[in-house]
Amino acid sequence: LGGRETGREVEGIWGMQEVIGRVNEAKEVQPDRYLRSGQVSEFQYAYRLKRLFDDSLMGGTLTLDEISKSLTASSKAAVFVTNWDTERNGSTLTYKDGSRYLLANAFMLAYPYSEPNVFSGYEFSTTDSGAPGATASSVPDTACSANSGWTCTQRLTPIRGMIGWHNVAGKAKLTDWQSDGDNVVAFGRGAKAFLVMNNGSSASTATWHTSLPAGTYCDVYSSTDCSTAIRVSVSGSIHVTVPAGSAVAIHVGSRV
Repeated sequence: LGGRETGREVEGIWGMQEVIGRVNEAKEVQPDRYLRSGQVSEFQYAYRLKRLFDDSLMGGTLTLDEISKSLTASSKAAVFVTNWDTERNGSTLTYKDGSRYLLANAFMLAYPYSEPNVFSGYEFSTTDSGAPGATASSVPDTACSANSGWTCTQRLTPIRGMIGWHNVAGKAKLTDWQSDGDNVVAFGRGAKAFLVMNNGSSASTATWHTSLPAGTYCDVYSSTDCSTAIRVSVSGSIHVTVPAGSAVAIHVGSRV
């Protein structure tokens, strides 16, 4: 694979170790025992996302800005909103949660913690449902056409937009954290990108401060063709109405 060993790690090869880390499991199989060999999956992050987006982002005992508190160090963790197991047991958000699932993915891609992983699978009705068209000996290729049964999460407009947002934000620091104290949260990544999320049940109209340069930006959460534009004033503020269960996402790589 072209990697080079350095101690117990291999340079040039990215890997994620699935270490669940249940509190009732032996200490020998806890995430901290695997950190020398690469990143470990941080299941608690996904569990916390569900707890927050199912209730209040900022109004409970756990708040969104503290989601990574006491978890695996950012450089050694890999996170997800759901995976192939947790989506079946109800412990995490799934495609069935609609807008909350999309917003949780958007947050994961925007918040500077860990290595984000976007899970894309297929629709299911029971715990043991197989892939569309699968038999005992084969699984057909993924099909992203309408009603194919595959979720194709990576192709959804908000996810595509937020992957670009994530790439533009890069290693820029978290800045301009703001909220309404409940289910509307806004934050940026320095002078690179800014996100407003509305996890509430009604539209939110407010003015938010950003560190972005003045100009007109494309809302990459709602469209791929810049049909929705957001104006950043000379003072760095934006005044936006965000529909319930939606977001506004802008970055310097996509301007009018």
